[in-house]
Amino acid sequence: TAVEGFWEDTPGDALLARVHDAFPNLHIVAEDLGIITEEVRKLRRKYHLPGMAVLQFAFDHFADNPHKPANITPDTIIYTGTHDNDTCAGWFSKLQAHEKAFVFQILGTEPTTDIADLMIRTAMRSKASLAMAPLQDFLGLGSKARMNTPGVSEGNWRWRFEWDMLPETLPERIRNMITESGRLYVR
Repeated sequence: TAVEGFWEDTPGDALLARVHDAFPNLHIVAEDLGIITEEVRKLRRKYHLPGMAVLQFAFDHFADNPHKPANITPDTIIYTGTHDNDTCAGWFSKLQAHEKAFVFQILGTEPTTDIADLMIRTAMRSKASLAMAPLQDFLGLGSKARMNTPGVSEGNWRWRFEWDMLPETLPERIRNMITESGRLYVR
């Protein structure tokens, strides 16, 4: 597990130089969610690699938290959550009342019952170059739709999408979100 693991130095610059030379138009995302060294930051800048922000990690009392919506930069890809997080609805349901109030305070909005929709809209309105949300969040699903729980060996990667889960209004709703956030690209 990550807890019992260890750091292994890699030839980061040499590796990225070879990849860049072989695939100059390849888009790579730096999964920079753990402890990030200055060397990693330099490589991100040198190779123009966007980093990651996870909106579910935004809600602490540190002003410089890179996951807070106000701190998101264009060289970031923002996620409502990843495959290792609970769904937005599941995550929010486990928070205490004061924690939920703090979430709405950070998001600068009145309380709502549709936290997944709010989180998706917040991600889309951010300065990040790309906003990502799992289908489970678009569907407003709870913890039973969680994809993976790190450190747990049983029951992961079991959630499956079924066509009857999709409301007919979902494509229009997603398009409206994309349009309202200025992310709609039309050729």
